[in-house]
Amino acid sequence: MISTKIRLPPVAGLLIAGMLIGPNVLSLVNPLSIESFSQIGAVLLLFMIGVEFSMTKLLAAGMRVIFSSMLLVFLTFVIMHEVALLLGLDTLTALFTASIFSMS
Repeated sequence: MISTKIRLPPVAGLLIAGMLIGPNVLSLVNPLSIESFSQIGAVLLLFMIGVEFSMTKLLAAGMRVIFSSMLLVFLTFVIMHEVALLLGLDTLTALFTASIFSMS
């Protein structure tokens, strides 16, 4: 609530509050509980994204958007695969690294 009163985004307020109550400043939270809550938060975030995902909105955007998105993922995969090979990684590791980068 304080962050919105000083015209900061709510996420910035949450990050600042997390830093303050975390184990490095005020030590109000146990580090083991931080890991548990972060995993729960990640699951809830993915659930909310899944709930809000609408296939009809995606199809309404048109094939052009879908094609350009797939092209971007493919180009990122190819470029990162080649970069990983140039850095001396083996083929399987390069494929894994490229797939991680292309999905992000």
